[in-house]
Amino acid sequence: MSIRIVCGEKKHPGGKLVRICLRLVGDRVRGVLLSGDFFADPEEEVEKLVERLMRLETSIDEAMEAVLREFRELGAEIYGIEVSDVEEAVRRALASAK
Repeated sequence: MSIRIVCGEKKHPGGKLVRICLRLVGDRVRGVLLSGDFFADPEEEVEKLVERLMRLETSIDEAMEAVLREFRELGAEIYGIEVSDVEEAVRRALASAK
């Protein structure tokens, strides 16, 4: 079974960068890495989000909604990016998977 890593990035206009990398195992997403130069308050909530995303398992078709659901449940204020930036980064990662 093939394992691939695909990534997408989005820089918020006048803001910060967000990068999403998906670990693909066959036709499944098994782990998502969120990184960038944005920040949040409280910072611990982003650390929890990163941990949840690293354990995320879903189909490629449902990856977008699964990532956005985790991001929306974040109990922190994010500065420098918006949910739409995360969505675009996931979209770009998925496009490179095809």
